[in-house]
Amino acid sequence: MIYKLGYNLPKAEINKRIMAYEANQAEITQLKARLALCREALTTIAYPIQHLQKVADEQGASLNGMAAMLVDDARYLKQIAKEALAAIEGRDEE
Repeated sequence: MIYKLGYNLPKAEINKRIMAYEANQAEITQLKARLALCREALTTIAYPIQHLQKVADEQGASLNGMAAMLVDDARYLKQIAKEALAAIEGRDEE
């Protein structure tokens, strides 16, 4: 038995608790990744022009009038949300 925090715990119980802790840590890591995807999608929806400008810059392009039309298009913003939900759920968006 190991003396830990005032308790005499058998080694098997300590190993069980360690495994539970490690499983919780893995779940926390997954949830943090999902949260990052949510934040990215919400930022893209909240600031679509900035997002489009970033994408254009990465591709060596510039924005045109189509960008202004897209940011007011609910279908475009809805598609961003759908893609984010698909990524969070670990599936491909159709």
